[in-house]
Amino acid sequence: MTAADEAGQPPALPFAVFVLTPRALEQVRLVLQSQGGGVYCLEVSAQPSGCKELEYALDLVQNPSADQLCWQQEDIRLCVGRDSVRYLLGASLDFVESETEAGFKFSNPYVAPGCDCDAPKPGQC
Repeated sequence: MTAADEAGQPPALPFAVFVLTPRALEQVRLVLQSQGGGVYCLEVSAQPSGCKELEYALDLVQNPSADQLCWQQEDIRLCVGRDSVRYLLGASLDFVESETEAGFKFSNPYVAPGCDCDAPKPGQC
């Protein structure tokens, strides 16, 4: 039994499902600092939302569920649900800022650019 099992935490993956860019790492650290302490995990999920798009959700959780897959990138712990892995594998998460907006943005090889058919799921054009 590992220390993660004993603590009721999901075991750590030996690889990253997706990666954070340096700007995203910095922003996640700022968000974590604003939480006032405690150990948090950045929980990410993705689900199909039309032919060429995915809908992403980011959340901070203290206790990831046992069915999630977790890994560490530098000092940031990341978790995804098993249903989201196929949509996030190989993606990267960046933090972008412009004069009019700021936010996290995924770069994802799973999402094919250029399709406009509005099929309900990716690959159903």
